[in-house]
Amino acid sequence: MTRTLRAAACVLILTVLVPTLAAHAATVTGLTAVHRSGQTFLTWNTPGPSGWTYRIYTYWQPLRRTTDLVNAQLVGTCGDGTWRDERLSALKGTTYAFSRDSAGTPLTESQAIYVNTATSFGFRYYAVTAQQEGGDEDRSVILGTNATVQLMLEQIAAPRPVWQREIAIIGNVVLQDYVLWSSNRDTYYSPANANVASFPFHCGVVRGNPAPDNVLFLCAHQRGGNFLQASSVSKDTDWRLTFDDYLPNKDVASFWFGYHEGYNLTSDTNATPSTGRVRGYTNARVVRLIDWATANFPVDPARVYAFGHSMGGTFGVFLALTAGDRVAAVWSNVAKVDLADYRLSDLYPAMFEPMWGAAQVDLPTDQGMPVYERLRAATLAGVESVKEVAPIISFSGRSDQIVGWPEKIPYFQAVEANHLGGRYYWDQRGHSGPGGMDPEGSVWEILRYRRDKSWPALSNASCNDDPGTGDPASGDSIGALNACVDWDDEIVDLADRWEVLLKPRALQTNSGTVPAPSFLTVDVTPKRLQKFKVHPGMLLQWEAKRMSDGEEVMGGEVMVDAYRRIIVSEVPVYDGGTRLRIHMPGVAGVGTPNPRRPLLAIDRAVVKSRASLSVSWPGTGDATLSLYDVTGRRLETYQRGPAQGQAKIDVNVQNVSPGVYFVRAAQGGESASLRFVVVH
Repeated sequence: MTRTLRAAACVLILTVLVPTLAAHAATVTGLTAVHRSGQTFLTWNTPGPSGWTYRIYTYWQPLRRTTDLVNAQLVGTCGDGTWRDERLSALKGTTYAFSRDSAGTPLTESQAIYVNTATSFGFRYYAVTAQQEGGDEDRSVILGTNATVQLMLEQIAAPRPVWQREIAIIGNVVLQDYVLWSSNRDTYYSPANANVASFPFHCGVVRGNPAPDNVLFLCAHQRGGNFLQASSVSKDTDWRLTFDDYLPNKDVASFWFGYHEGYNLTSDTNATPSTGRVRGYTNARVVRLIDWATANFPVDPARVYAFGHSMGGTFGVFLALTAGDRVAAVWSNVAKVDLADYRLSDLYPAMFEPMWGAAQVDLPTDQGMPVYERLRAATLAGVESVKEVAPIISFSGRSDQIVGWPEKIPYFQAVEANHLGGRYYWDQRGHSGPGGMDPEGSVWEILRYRRDKSWPALSNASCNDDPGTGDPASGDSIGALNACVDWDDEIVDLADRWEVLLKPRALQTNSGTVPAPSFLTVDVTPKRLQKFKVHPGMLLQWEAKRMSDGEEVMGGEVMVDAYRRIIVSEVPVYDGGTRLRIHMPGVAGVGTPNPRRPLLAIDRAVVKSRASLSVSWPGTGDATLSLYDVTGRRLETYQRGPAQGQAKIDVNVQNVSPGVYFVRAAQGGESASLRFVVVH
């Protein structure tokens, strides 16, 4: 070969080699992969400090060359700075790095991390490519450099948070900081908890006492709060699990629910979607973390309680209504209970429409109902087929201009109509208090409930106060539902019977004590039955015994409804207490049946405008016959004064709203009630 030809060849070789060397300068190095708990954790060394996009590929065979990427699956992409814990760094004002492994070495700024959630069982290899801003993707594949060498078995499993560090939060309280990297795909063990993969979400654990003092509190922060807010709920020795409802954009938080599948978590300019689906990503993550905590820490799963203020109170209400099988009881303060109702509220639709769309469209969700129905507690309280609803102790303010007061009325009505129990207080507080019902606000009250112990859901108590129509000028300025009646915690729950001792209850307010009523009536629905097993259509017997003289004052039969509920209506509760006993047919009662109760009958169960009511008075003394709504508010009195024998009374309901109503007859300390439905 001549000197000229050799020189030309050298030039040609340099021309070919130089672009190859430049491309390889964009190749990541040191790629490693670890699989555990259904997720594969990939880390690598970056080719430069910033301006990069990384693509993650996987295949069931080794990825050795560029052409292998054609058959590989692109599972995700990520950008710069995945080593850095942006959330905690912003909260604490100093830089924190993620650790791939619990108690592992934190990543450095020259590293990156991506977490892929397995959706199938099988062997996998991975490769990661890089693309510099303004350039093309470098699709070079170098086995052992940016492609894994070792065959790895992936399995579907429930993802587990990774411990990061200890953080001192309040005084000497130490929070264990965990991170759960997101999945955007549903698996058998866990639904998607974000619409992007590998997004880091924090949660915190404050360790408490060993058994038997191992109560777990779920601490949910207000809108704009964070997972570091884990102040003591009842005492410093309680276990606490904190969550983080965090969106890294102007929308701030998802109100513990989720957002549209096409929503961009990092954008401040999300448009309002009009098609597609909204998914409960945040709700799925919270439920997964509750299951993780109860399975992996020495806490009592029968004594898990939710606690929160404002959006944290909303967390508790919706958790009780949708995941009552995971929580024993809920304490909620000034919650927003209807995300489509902004009357007398500083909140407004545009704050939430980028996540959920407009209320007029009401996009579908992955949870069986349109999004604004799913975010309306009154709707959830009205879904009678719900498996289990946890008891709620709630405080609301009639002057609360942040979340609004009018939205509470439909919710209260639904809770009462469906016999969910719990106690609901209100007063003239604003969003931050104080309020006249503050003395009733102790969180200790919820500790009487357990998931492994039955309790009586009390509703429609005759001593209930009137919350009004939603206009702050209507109704009682301070009051409560079902708080004027209580029960003894020693409940009998056996295979053949269920018993509870009911008693009137005084209320403590800032203005003094409201004495317990000497007599009241209340609907009783046993919940969380343990040994007393019933099925729909079963006919049971019940008796109510007045404890002051041992006399049976009321009794009868009750049928278990289609949702396995036992609803005994208008049980009389006397000053000295009343023992209610529900039992299987043939089991002896607590006394002799009392023939002195009034007898009531109506000519139709569904009334459009008028109906004929028949009453048989047992004696000759003063009697009353009144109409009540589901909150226990008396609407009209048909009879007041001496009565005897048989009587027929025309019931006019043309001026009342559609819904469930009761008529109650009382004479000589005995009473009877009858329920009917009004439609127009």
